[in-house]
Amino acid sequence: RIVGKRLPSFSEEESHLVKDSSDFLGVIHYRTTYIAHSSSSLHEDYLSDMSGLIIPYGNSSLVKFDVLPWGLEGELEYIK
Repeated sequence: RIVGKRLPSFSEEESHLVKDSSDFLGVIHYRTTYIAHSSSSLHEDYLSDMSGLIIPYGNSSLVKFDVLPWGLEGELEYIK
């Protein structure tokens, strides 16, 4: 309930219809990063919603992304 009114509300019936269901899962992997706990934030965004702080791994340039196949592999293993 951290995000409050920024997410839509579902009725009991709608919740029952979508629970444990999925039609498609798309994965886009740009870079590998570490996430650390961050207990406070001045902004309302997805990182503050999950209390996260991004810690770049490798080259932190916005123009070039390091190719780290083990990062995508770990992501796929996590969602499997």
